[in-house]
Amino acid sequence: MLAGKPIISAIEAPGNIVEESGAGISCAAESPEELAKAILKMKSLPPAQRAQMGANGREWIIKNRDYKKLAADFLNAVFENSP
Repeated sequence: MLAGKPIISAIEAPGNIVEESGAGISCAAESPEELAKAILKMKSLPPAQRAQMGANGREWIIKNRDYKKLAADFLNAVFENSP
């Protein structure tokens, strides 16, 4: 996502950051058919829309997964929950 490229995500995990950020297309994991559909859908999108997905992902990663922010979130969670 940091590369600013649109993403096709085929992962089953909590918190779908591709959908949350608007960085691309998500499909079911371990489903070649769904992956093929996602690839064809991505291919059919106008270049400007794919570029916007890439920009969305890059912006989201910088805003939400920057090491300073992650460290601050961790420290807040630790000290907020300490006795």
